[in-house]
Amino acid sequence: MTRVHRGPKALTWLINALGEPTRRRAYEAVREARAPMSRADVAQVLGIGVRLAAFHLDKLVDEGLLSAYYARQAGRRGGPGSGRPPKWYVAGANGFDITLPPRRYDVAARILLRAAAGPEGRPAGIVDAARSCGRSLAERAPGQDLESLLSGLGYEPRPVSGNCTDLLNCPFHELVEEDRNLVCSLNLALLRGATDALKGSHVVAVPEQRPGYCCVRLIPHGDPTTTDSGQG
Repeated sequence: MTRVHRGPKALTWLINALGEPTRRRAYEAVREARAPMSRADVAQVLGIGVRLAAFHLDKLVDEGLLSAYYARQAGRRGGPGSGRPPKWYVAGANGFDITLPPRRYDVAARILLRAAAGPEGRPAGIVDAARSCGRSLAERAPGQDLESLLSGLGYEPRPVSGNCTDLLNCPFHELVEEDRNLVCSLNLALLRGATDALKGSHVVAVPEQRPGYCCVRLIPHGDPTTTDSGQG
């Protein structure tokens, strides 16, 4: 479950966790990699020593921003004399909000989701409302490109091969446990509304469930893999 920090203590936590520049860069390196990184990997990316990288990485683990485990690299054999396997770091799912005083929009969202969820989990009109909201968000930012819009909404877009865009973060992660089908439907509809309304957008939002990513992916218009699963 995501651990979220709010209120005055959140500011102290944030400063302790990411206030040091090298530690912040270490966190960003692991998060952006989207794959396990060793201490040596991070040290090379940051241009620092392995011991210093290890210090900051372990601090990030203590703060819950990274997770760590020991494992041998693929193809490397263990056994006597092989030494201890390297330590690997991956980005945690923990999030944080900073509002002074605390604002609990997440609680309001949970209440609305429970009230909205019907027998089929997709009440009439709610997906249409999400799509309309997506269009409004795009129309309120004239001249903004798609990447900037998605970044501002918290999706952490990353262009990949084939003119596709992966979304590394789900802005509604906390609400998924409330009703996954409904939240994913809202998410898809929101993104379809935004991409439809944004001038110069040549992509379409499609559902694609993958561990560690948002449940939606953006692919070029006309891509033969484009499907509509009924969501949105």
